[in-house]
Amino acid sequence: MLLLLMVSGEEMNRRLQLLFHFTAASVLGYGLYYDICNVKPPQEYLDKSINFGWKWKYLTFIDANIQLLYFAFCCIVDILTSNESTTANRTTLQSIRDTFFSTVVFPIGLFVCVTFWGLFAIDRDLVYPTILDTFIPVWLNHVMHTVILPFDLIEQAVCFHRYLSTPKGLLLSGGAMVLYALWVFYIAYRTSFWVYPVLAVLNWTFRILFILGCMALAMVFYLFGQTLNSMLWGKQEIKKSSKKRKSKKTA
Repeated sequence: MLLLLMVSGEEMNRRLQLLFHFTAASVLGYGLYYDICNVKPPQEYLDKSINFGWKWKYLTFIDANIQLLYFAFCCIVDILTSNESTTANRTTLQSIRDTFFSTVVFPIGLFVCVTFWGLFAIDRDLVYPTILDTFIPVWLNHVMHTVILPFDLIEQAVCFHRYLSTPKGLLLSGGAMVLYALWVFYIAYRTSFWVYPVLAVLNWTFRILFILGCMALAMVFYLFGQTLNSMLWGKQEIKKSSKKRKSKKTA
């Protein structure tokens, strides 16, 4: 009877995970669909921007696609694998999910939300000029810059992720930000256009320092995610692993 309750409980958790992942993917998917198909910037804005790189020059758009890809992938993992919350017997799909979430999805998701609203509070024109309010709905702004934070935090709470060693994790997380920084500099080199107004008002010394600070912050968010994962799942992981070892010894 107890075993039956445990099995049914694990199945219920797996279904709740699937429901959460499907909900997150649906919200992000609709937000991106609306952004691509229905957001039409006025000519006044287009005159101050460039077509080079399309929306892919913005980390917000890249991150929203990363989040959508992750939560959609999680739906597949939920359907095809178990809800096992130990490091033993991880499937390839689970390992891919864990690495992707820990090194890219979580740190970049937090980075986008925290830096956007931080700079917005200081001077919104540095990241989100008032002209954007004329053609981007408030709800879409929050889908891109706000709901990602609770989605990623809830993901930490409802799904165990196996983190890489700290050096490897920091290397991958920092490397992702390096790639984006190179992309931003390449756009500026080709077009003399800075993707974010804050970079346009800084000289080169402070631009480099700003970019380095952003990379460091992304790595801090990786360490935060690693610590949070350990706080939420560390004891349970050890407990379940020890139970498996005891059952093997008894057998």
